Amino acid sequence: MPLRDKLLKALEVHRDTPVSGQALATQFFVSRTAIWKAVNELKSQGYQIESAPNRGYQLAHNDDHLSASAISRYLDRPCPVYAFDTVDSTLNEAKRRLGDEKCFLIVADSQTAGRGRRGRQFYSPKGSGLYLTLAMPLHFSVEAAPTITAYAAVCVCQAIETLTGKQGKIKWVNDVFLDGKKICGILTEASTSLESGMIEAVIIGIGINVNSCELPEDLKDIVGFLQPDIPIRNRLAAEIANKLLAFSQKQSTFLNDYRARSLSIGRRVRCTVGSETFLATGIGIDATGGLIVRTDDGKERTLHSGEAKLI
Repeated sequence: MPLRDKLLKALEVHRDTPVSGQALATQFFVSRTAIWKAVNELKSQGYQIESAPNRGYQLAHNDDHLSASAISRYLDRPCPVYAFDTVDSTLNEAKRRLGDEKCFLIVADSQTAGRGRRGRQFYSPKGSGLYLTLAMPLHFSVEAAPTITAYAAVCVCQAIETLTGKQGKIKWVNDVFLDGKKICGILTEASTSLESGMIEAVIIGIGINVNSCELPEDLKDIVGFLQPDIPIRNRLAAEIANKLLAFSQKQSTFLNDYRARSLSIGRRVRCTVGSETFLATGIGIDATGGLIVRTDDGKERTLHSGEAKLI
């Protein structure tokens, strides 16, 4: 591991107290000059590191730079973390790695080709959002697959509430809203065994608008931001991953939370399923995360795919 990465990990572990250059040099068997150079290298990469004579080095409290070591510090169980300044999309990066590894977390500060549902682009500017994909092994039926995306939406809301006290709402099936505006999108893909017909692994892509930034004109009225009081991106990534990795223990109970947070129940929606579009009212969520609607002619239908826009 490069000295720079070792140093960053040490500063994360001691985030609340400064560490002297001599102590770091002794810990890593290098000179104080080498520590000074590594600190400057981290600063050049955007890390905010404070230093003072006779006190040492310390990550600034407002430093929100995404870091694999920072995220790993908050994980409940071992899971490889890969942090990037920029990728095409964290989902694509996860798919490239999936053959070699089964459980890992990808995070990025920006994406050049972030993806949403139905081929839409997910706006992913640098320094503003949290863009992550978790890959994890799971063994369950294809029919139960929609519950994963619903569960991920609950995990995001719970993580946000834990760290900020703010209560997100869920628009079926994969969007999280705050104060009437979308702050998060979720996209899930699965790897299925042709022999057993069972899902063997999933990759869950999540994009969250954390800190405000300048938006394109077509997004200004629909996109919102989490706007936390303190930097939380590293902790938020870990908190979401912790909750997602607990799926096997929570899969039978999370739907009540999903229903309680639903924006679609009791609302008029414009449903699109394949080439069909119709108006309806959301009336419930079924046991697999499907949206139950009542059409204008009084019939009930359950959506397991497609889209239901609030109107």
